Order: sequence, then structure tokens, then C-alpha cells
Amino acid sequence: MVDQGLVHCATLRERNLLADVCAHLERHRAAGARRRDLLRLVASSLRAAGHDAAVCVSRWEKSPSHPAGEHAYIDVLLPAASDRGACERVLVDADFRSAFEVARPTKAYRALLQCLPPVFVGRDDRLRLLVAAAADAARASLKKRGLHLPPWRKLEYMRAKWLSPYDREAPTPPPQPEATTGELAGDGEGGGPSA
Repeated sequence: MVDQGLVHCATLRERNLLADVCAHLERHRAAGARRRDLLRLVASSLRAAGHDAAVCVSRWEKSPSHPAGEHAYIDVLLPAASDRGACERVLVDADFRSAFEVARPTKAYRALLQCLPPVFVGRDDRLRLLVAAAADAARASLKKRGLHLPPWRKLEYMRAKWLSPYDREAPTPPPQPEATTGELAGDGEGGGPSA
């Protein structure tokens, strides 16, 4: 089973961020947003609430044990907790639990899946341990069912999703209302506004 200390947010700041993320996810999902659009909308909503948030896309190369791939998630750079500290990078995955679903899971693995947070908010050190525990349990579940462990369920591949080199997308500015021709040219003499 997964250590409950790994499952729950480690700090009050993470718990508050999780509450914000879930509220924005619910609102944007209800409006019909799709996955990549959903991530951008949530990151934008977090920025509007004062967070330094952006969509990150990690990419990794093919290796002998797993295929190449890419994965999108959000990161939030929280201000330093002290004057001398550095900002804290917190990872946000809006669909975390589903990343660990396997074919024909055992009862024990289904129970583990239910323990995993549907939305992950936390630092990479906690994520690293949680992914290791879940990947190990997935391997055991598949082995018990006599199924082969697919390359995309191996620990190295699962960690690569969040811990590979990534590009942090620059936030796109909100669309500006377009000016009408009269506003651009002006209505009075000299091209300025009329008196």
C-alpha cells in the first residue's frame, strides 16, 4: 500500500493550491474544456489569482527499456518560505490517478489506485516516491495476472513524465478588444479625439 504521507499534500501551501486547482478544474471542465486547453485555462486562472503558474511539457527520448514520449502538466513557482530561501516548484497534474491504470488490475491494485490522488499537487521529491510505489504495485499486479509489463508502465517511463527536461510555456496575454476604425483614426481634426 502507498504511504499516506506521500498521498496527501505535504504543506498548507500545497493544500491551499490544491483547493484552488480543483475549483478551477471543476469550472473549466463544466464548460467543456479538453485536456491541453484545460491545463492552459487552469494555469491562466491560477495566474489571475496571483500564482506564477504555467503549462510545462516534458519530453524524453527512447531508451532500451521504454519508448519516447511527452507529457503536459502545470507547475507553480511558490515564493520562498523565508528571506533566504529559493522559490519552490510545485507540480500539478490534473489527471494523476489515471496515469497508473492498468489492464485487469488485482483487487489490491484497485485499492491502491483509489488511494492515489486524482489531482496531484506537490514537489518532485514526493512525486518521485509516489510514482515508485505505484509503478512497483502496477508491476506486481500485472505479474499476478500473468500479464507482461508494458514499457509505458515501467518506473523509468512513469518518472520521465514529470521529471524529464521540460519546456515551460510562456503565458499568452489575454486577447485585447479590437479598436474600431473610428477609434484608430480619430473623429476630429488632426487625427485626435473629437472635443
